[in-house]
Amino acid sequence: MDLGEELDKSGNEIFRFEALQEYFSDGSDVLQNEIEKQWREKNEIDMDLMKEWHEFIESKVKEGVKFSWVRLVKFPLNEYTKWSLYVYKKRVKYGIDIRIITKEKIEEFGVDIKDFYLIDEKNAFLMKYGKFNEYLDCEFDNKNLWRYKKIKDLLMAHSISVSDFDY
Repeated sequence: MDLGEELDKSGNEIFRFEALQEYFSDGSDVLQNEIEKQWREKNEIDMDLMKEWHEFIESKVKEGVKFSWVRLVKFPLNEYTKWSLYVYKKRVKYGIDIRIITKEKIEEFGVDIKDFYLIDEKNAFLMKYGKFNEYLDCEFDNKNLWRYKKIKDLLMAHSISVSDFDY
């Protein structure tokens, strides 16, 4: 199964959990490079850089798809997390429910949680990263579907809106 195709086909709900605190690319990711450059130089990011993704979110929400994202935050914040939070606070205007959960809150659950997508509560994709936190691909993982559903419910119940998160 292909994550992109499943996101396109989603009809009810897209849920994403992001635990990764820092992402690295090999330098070939033009978008990533520009985002990091703008953040370094101006402490702000032109949201039009991600216009295609924002249009996707907006179209899914207009179709009635509930789009939720929970971001794990560990202190002290690194630059990747800081600019991610900047983007997320602006991204909510497209209809996505972006929430924050702290490392301390996650530890209360006593479960090991990695980055994943849960689509329509019937398809789970575990994100895979290399030893330098570079994105590799994702793995379809429905053998643990019940676990992803349970974790999603815990995360949603114990996280706060990014709009209410001050750092």
